[in-house]
Amino acid sequence: MQRRQFVFTALITACALRPPVALAGPSSATDFVRGMLSDVTAAVKASKDPKKDPKVLEIFDRTLDYPYLTKNSLGKHAAALTPEQRAEFDDVLRQLVRASYRKNIGDPSGFVVEYLKEDDADGGARMVHTRATNKKNPRAEPLEVDYRVAKADRYLVQD
Repeated sequence: MQRRQFVFTALITACALRPPVALAGPSSATDFVRGMLSDVTAAVKASKDPKKDPKVLEIFDRTLDYPYLTKNSLGKHAAALTPEQRAEFDDVLRQLVRASYRKNIGDPSGFVVEYLKEDDADGGARMVHTRATNKKNPRAEPLEVDYRVAKADRYLVQD
C-alpha cells in the first residue's frame, strides 16, 4: 500500500508543476521533476487533508500534459473525434486522474528520491529516471519511477 501511495504521489508530483518562478523556468527535465516532487511534498505536508486539498490537485493539473494523455489513451481513434468530443474525453480523463490521486495520495517525505539519469525519449521528450528508497525501511525494495517529460512553452509530465 505504501508503495502504491508513493507511485501515485510521485505521479502527482510528477504530475505536479512548479509555479512559474523565473522567466526561464527549470533548466532541465530533471530540475522540473525535482521541483515538482518538492512542491508536492510541501503541499501534502502543509495540508490537513491532502485528499481534499485543492492546492494539491492544482499542482497535478499544472504539471500533467492532459492533451498528450488524451491522445495516447485514444490512440488511432483520436482522429475520429470532433473537437468537442475530445474536450469531453479530456475532461473525463482529468476527473479520473484526480480521483485516483485523491484516493491514493500519501506523504512522499518518507522516501529519499535519487535522480539517476536523464536521457532522450521519442518525440523530443526527455526521460527522467529516479529511484525512491523508503527512509523508515531501508530493506524495502527501492521503487524506480521514470518520468516522461516534454517541453513546449513549459515542462509537463506526459507519463
